[in-house]
Amino acid sequence: MNGEDVRTSDNVLTVTTNVEAGKINPNIQQNIQNGIYRTSDTIELVARFSEIASQPLNFTWRQGFYVWGQGPGIEQNRS
Repeated sequence: MNGEDVRTSDNVLTVTTNVEAGKINPNIQQNIQNGIYRTSDTIELVARFSEIASQPLNFTWRQGFYVWGQGPGIEQNRS
């Protein structure tokens, strides 16, 4: 037989794995607590995440297809 496996259908390989990936706990911090802005207000948004998140993280701030900016935080004045 020369070491050939003639019945490959009866071969079983069982591997038990445990993948541990921490949650990065993403959230957005606003400069106005209630989230209501007047047209003259500056909107400041800052990305917050867990210290166990893989680094570096990339951020793109969007409203629909309009990109407000890139980076961990943005400031916009819409007046």
